[in-house]
Amino acid sequence: MRTVYTFIQASAIGILLGALLYVILTAALGAYPPSAVVASCSMAPLFEPGDSVVIGSPEEINAYEITMTGEQLSELTNPLVTVFSQKYSAKRIINSSFLNYCMTSPDRLCSIFLEDPGAFVEKRGPLSFVYGYCQVGSDWRTIRKPCVESVIFDNSEYKFNSSHDIVVFRSFRNGSEEHIIHRAFFKINAEGRQYLMTQGDNALLFDLQGEENSIVPAEDVKGKALFKIPVIGNLRLFSSGYASQNCLDDIVRREAG
Repeated sequence: MRTVYTFIQASAIGILLGALLYVILTAALGAYPPSAVVASCSMAPLFEPGDSVVIGSPEEINAYEITMTGEQLSELTNPLVTVFSQKYSAKRIINSSFLNYCMTSPDRLCSIFLEDPGAFVEKRGPLSFVYGYCQVGSDWRTIRKPCVESVIFDNSEYKFNSSHDIVVFRSFRNGSEEHIIHRAFFKINAEGRQYLMTQGDNALLFDLQGEENSIVPAEDVKGKALFKIPVIGNLRLFSSGYASQNCLDDIVRREAG
């Protein structure tokens, strides 16, 4: 009986200490929650599934900063996009990124795109997404895949920049709230509000070009990633029903500069 009582007492103390530590971290770091668990390979090799990422305040996020009108912002999140190629005198209006479209479409232009992605541009409102090739591989193999290499806004070209902050933000893409850990690319100012356009380091497209087709309102940003604690998030992933993942291939990006 005493053993059971001791176990209950120790468990209660452990829970209280854990809760106290959670509150202290939240107050000290200026972020709630103070940590998030990586659930996918979209930020590999920097962050792997099962890593727990400690979060800091969302203030002063480092990213390219641009300003749009309300009309431009509305056009940006319109699901219809225009894809064109001057080289092949071709144009398509579709309701997804051209890369995703070409993964399932029998369109003859897709065969050309997959062989020569650098000849194609995908226009979403005021932004033009310029395709090219990314080197994707591991220690034992490397292949080339079509990806977005840069973004053009107001006649200026912007490329991947590893100095930009990695942020944690709320998403409801699967019907329930989850936290996504991706890198900020644009800070978009429009009509007195701010939004982030984000992308995983190991993703071929921007989040805006995916199924969710959205940018992140500032109020949904929980904070900036400060550092990771490897592996300890696996139990949480397992209890949440996530399947284990091995991140075999990583994208090698061309830095801005």
